[in-house]
Amino acid sequence: MDIAVALTATPALAFRPGRVLVTVNLVAAFLSTGAAVLALFDPGVLGAPAVDSWLALYAQAYAARSIPLGLAVGAVLLVGGLRARPAVLVTLTVAGLAQVGDLAIGAAQGIPGMMAGSAIGAVAHLASVAVLARRR
Repeated sequence: MDIAVALTATPALAFRPGRVLVTVNLVAAFLSTGAAVLALFDPGVLGAPAVDSWLALYAQAYAARSIPLGLAVGAVLLVGGLRARPAVLVTLTVAGLAQVGDLAIGAAQGIPGMMAGSAIGAVAHLASVAVLARRR
């Protein structure tokens, strides 16, 4: 028996695309939410060259959006999993579009870290939506 057959024949070790999608999206939401919490305490972690009142205001606005959205992604995926398909599609689409907005802001302000993190989140969420939308 080769290793591929052994891994897929063992339920605990079987590759499950649904679990991968859930895990990737939970990690992306956790990282975005964590960055927002950190920015509340230290706006400098956002990568701007200087911390001023505008950056502090941005950090607060980012947290006001990112924390509830990250919690919503986590709740939908952890409670309903992929069985709650309509809720998952809507939640991940909204989260992905918010990341696209963050990417645009990061690009306009020249903040590479923000651009990278937002791009990863946007791809994770929106690619998952594309995959799930094709499933029947």
